[in-house]
Amino acid sequence: MQASAFGIAILWSVPGMSQADQTLPLPLTGSAYRVARQAYGSYDSHRYQASVGYAREAIRQRPDVMSLRLLLASALEAQGDRRAAVRAIDDAIKALGPEPALRARRSALLAIIASGANSPSDPNALTGNMAKTAQRAYRAYAKHDYDDAIAAANEVLAARPDVMPLYLLVIDALTAQGRDLDAYNAVIAATQRGGDKPGLRARRGFIGARLGPVAASEAYDALRRGDTDIAISRARAAIGYAPNVPGARDLLIDALIQANRFDEADQAATDAISANPSALAPWLLRGAIRERLGQRDASLADFAQAMQLQDATQQEQRNGRIVIADMALATGDPQRALDALNGLDPDGDATDLMIAVRRQKARRALTSSVAANTADLPMPQLDCTRIDSGILCTLHPFDPAYAQYAAAARAYDQHDYPLAVAQAREAVRIAPDDPVHRLLLIQALASNGDQAESKQEAANLIESGMIDTLPSMNAAYFASNAEQPALAARYYNEAVRNDELPPSSLLDAGYANLNAGAAPVAASYFRRGIDADNNGDISLQPQQAFETRRTMSELDRTWGVNASVGYRPTGDQTTFVASPGSTADKSVQAGAEAYWRPFGYFDGHTIELYARAYETLYSKAGNTTGTPSLEGALGVRAKPFASQNLVFAFERIVPLGSAVQPDWLGRIAYSNGFGTDLRVDTPSWWTGQLYAEAGHYITHPDNYATFSGELGRSYRLDAIDPHLVAFPYAVLGGDYNTQINNRASMGAGVGVNLRYWFREDAYHAPRSFVDFSLQYRLKIVGDDRAKGVFFNASFSY
Repeated sequence: MQASAFGIAILWSVPGMSQADQTLPLPLTGSAYRVARQAYGSYDSHRYQASVGYAREAIRQRPDVMSLRLLLASALEAQGDRRAAVRAIDDAIKALGPEPALRARRSALLAIIASGANSPSDPNALTGNMAKTAQRAYRAYAKHDYDDAIAAANEVLAARPDVMPLYLLVIDALTAQGRDLDAYNAVIAATQRGGDKPGLRARRGFIGARLGPVAASEAYDALRRGDTDIAISRARAAIGYAPNVPGARDLLIDALIQANRFDEADQAATDAISANPSALAPWLLRGAIRERLGQRDASLADFAQAMQLQDATQQEQRNGRIVIADMALATGDPQRALDALNGLDPDGDATDLMIAVRRQKARRALTSSVAANTADLPMPQLDCTRIDSGILCTLHPFDPAYAQYAAAARAYDQHDYPLAVAQAREAVRIAPDDPVHRLLLIQALASNGDQAESKQEAANLIESGMIDTLPSMNAAYFASNAEQPALAARYYNEAVRNDELPPSSLLDAGYANLNAGAAPVAASYFRRGIDADNNGDISLQPQQAFETRRTMSELDRTWGVNASVGYRPTGDQTTFVASPGSTADKSVQAGAEAYWRPFGYFDGHTIELYARAYETLYSKAGNTTGTPSLEGALGVRAKPFASQNLVFAFERIVPLGSAVQPDWLGRIAYSNGFGTDLRVDTPSWWTGQLYAEAGHYITHPDNYATFSGELGRSYRLDAIDPHLVAFPYAVLGGDYNTQINNRASMGAGVGVNLRYWFREDAYHAPRSFVDFSLQYRLKIVGDDRAKGVFFNASFSY
């Protein structure tokens, strides 16, 4: 069944998935759609004057749709005004450019006009009743009574088959009725009887240009539903109608390949090359076909010619190189695969990973032998879509799940992540050994919020061994997603050795190495990442750059000095150089400590040797103060878990003053918090911190514990200095001591902290600070040591 003019035009106006270098119009919608429907409906019912009016209005609303321009020309021609039709085509060319369909239509119209159509070329050629019948045919045509015009003309032609103008009249009347197939057959019959006249050639080209796209569309539909016989028949018909109709030759070759009719496919490809030697797809298809037929030398020659063509788009050329590489890999020639991919730099699209995967396979295949298997060659695939003038096809490397992968990629780009996940799953099911599909699935799952499943899919890929077929950067991504930092670090480092690590991945490589326990290597990546940001090679957000410098500060720290002085030390982490334990005395204590990390950062498992001294400066209870209270300590502390700030310490109490007794002390401390560092991305932020410590004196048995929790909001005082931060907060604190009658106490209150950060450079965030803290607490339980004013000043370098 022949599709209506409206149905075909709407199908042709819908953009497809094709990646060819052509701008397709947006689908007709709204008012333009309704008016266009009326224009096509009027044309189909032979109301040509109405069709002209509706077509002009539709063009006014959507001047970019070529099919509307062609409809206007057809309606004007059907009214008998071919010169007006030419003017309409001229207007279309001015608006849309010299599109092939417009130029072909204009040439056909001019040729028909030049042939003297629809008027007797020789008034004396016919006499008597024959002349009267011929005049009746012309009058009927002028009145748009095409049935009578055809009947009268055929009546004359039955007796006088030599009168060519009447053949032209019959053909034009059939065309005006929309009976293109009958008109085309009439052209063929007239040509067989009277020779290939210019007027017949023009009409054959014009009518064939209308029939060709319809037949090509039917071939496309048949191929999509797997009916290769119909696809072959309709593709051949399309080529017969219009030898240059877009896509018909590609569809014919593809249908013959799918039908395993390789000899015919080879001939069809040869015909396509003869028709257009600069087209890329026929060369690639014929090369693949000839490889399948065992014609190796001919196949290599076709592939070599394909690599020399320059008319294809860049992406078509990249896909073509991948097709050639696939054939080379399948036939055991990895070096030829590498040669085909040589010079293809990353382009930011899906072909980047496809190319990288094949390069990796080729490099590994160079060290092993691969047997050729021409019965299972990865034949290239066509991706086709309808356009105004036929079918537009682009060639893609073999992928049994291409349709699902393309749908997933399209959904991902449109941020429809649930659909992207569903389609990517299907692609993985169909082609489970293709890492390109798995990468898209992992990305889609992560974007859809399914982090656990994304991680599991990455782990599955690693366990399958498929990760070894990936290029280093993609393998590093998979390993990172699977939370296997050692494996990720290995691939990042491999990418560096292969000069494949882009500046944008320097920090990722750094954190992978850091989590894998290679802190010095991580520091080198962070340093390079900071340089890349400063040089403009990458663009880090200010806070991201700051956090990178903060990490560098931690990695590079090998020693430090702390000092503090406090009135009734608060038991939080800023008083770590005060006397361990707690007391009911309202006193002022001061102390200082120096520490050394003999192993440096040590993958976050820091070990510190320290020496400390502290004394009591004032005691309300009259306890020992001054030099007699001076107490020293030598100790070691360790942080065994990189991800948890849990610290164990053991130290020797050394009496430096006469009132101090020697002892051994074991301590355990835990701290956690958020928002405790300086921030550069916002002037204020929430801050919370918790510090708890417990200890045991061995020689003179005593157990103690202390804790402090603070929650508030930090404010950067930019008006004074952007390194100065005020932190008002609510506090809950308490302690326990077996040497005090009322062993436990706890209080709550409010406080304010003022901290100034300093000592930073291009690679390090501020590494030192001065801190002042003032609190007032109310007692909750215990004695009076839980309430009142608490003050502390500390210094960290």
